[in-house]
Amino acid sequence: MKPWHAILIVVAVLGLGCCGGLFLMGRKAYTGYNETGADATRFADEEIPKILTDWNYKELEKVASPELKQQPETVVKAYFDLYQKSLGKFQSVTPSKMVGSNFYTGTNGAITTSTVTAQASFYRDNGRVTVVLVKRDNKWSVNGFAIKSKILDEAAAKHS
Repeated sequence: MKPWHAILIVVAVLGLGCCGGLFLMGRKAYTGYNETGADATRFADEEIPKILTDWNYKELEKVASPELKQQPETVVKAYFDLYQKSLGKFQSVTPSKMVGSNFYTGTNGAITTSTVTAQASFYRDNGRVTVVLVKRDNKWSVNGFAIKSKILDEAAAKHS
């Protein structure tokens, strides 16, 4: 065997080994992303109806992240009052869909954030509910909550 044959074989084996490793890493990331999405949407699908039924901000408070809990209660109540007055009684919501997710590892451990959306029906209008979730110590909490609808856009335009 000539020396360049041996070099070619070594390069080919290393190349295949690296591609296989990249495939396994990519597969693990993809599988983890899908599992996170299923976990996040399951949490959101349980909590969104509880929060929207009777516009109960206390339900949001129960599952709020520490960062969201730092917001003054009067601000959260003001948003819920606006939602209730503008949209009316909650009627139904579609299953949520994850639109994005990020993973962080730092000195305080691993943190996952996910954004999910769902379409909701209210007495006066339909809207898109967007919920930002954060997962710490294997527990999800709500880090952000917003509703976008035509009626709410019109109400915001009147006040600006």
